[in-house]
Amino acid sequence: MLIVGDGVAARMAEAIARARSDDDVVSVIELAPQDIGGFDTSALGPATSETAIFPAIGPSALNFARFDLWAKLKLAGFRIGTLIHPAARCDASARFAEGVMVCAGATVDAGAYVGKGTIIGSGSLIGIDASVGAWCWLSTGVKIGPQASVGSHVVLGSGMVLADRAKVGDTCEIDTGTVCRGEYPTGTFISPEFPLPGAHLMRASREA
Repeated sequence: MLIVGDGVAARMAEAIARARSDDDVVSVIELAPQDIGGFDTSALGPATSETAIFPAIGPSALNFARFDLWAKLKLAGFRIGTLIHPAARCDASARFAEGVMVCAGATVDAGAYVGKGTIIGSGSLIGIDASVGAWCWLSTGVKIGPQASVGSHVVLGSGMVLADRAKVGDTCEIDTGTVCRGEYPTGTFISPEFPLPGAHLMRASREA
């Protein structure tokens, strides 16, 4: 397994790859998000079917940085790996798209779906028949209730709880200590660190 990335995401990916018994060799190439545009994939050598590559970039720019690296690697002909920690609990009926990472202690229940390039943090839960779109970042301890849905390019803060059948649109960032219920449209931003006093919720339109 060859890991290309930076910071926490790269360390998470390396730890999972080394924990898997089928990975005899694990290598890491440091690449910061701001350097992806100028990255020359030829430095990785020829693309082969024998070596899987994992783009390990954190939630920079709502995960569009990770998508950009994935696109470069795919266009160069590389095979993108999927990393599921042996200490994660994934039901046999759960479905995972290419380039997913599931950290130790996470649970993915029956009928759940995890989209391309999404990273699921330690101790997180994806409930029965829930779906998480492509290029999401679920921080440590995120809980997605049964039949809930999360769009693409979404960042969910540590310990966030999405109630049963709740819906989150695309390109959202939600970090709140309360249980989120109902629907959150595309472009929703909720953060306790928002700089304006008393500000809690801002919605903006953005094409996914």
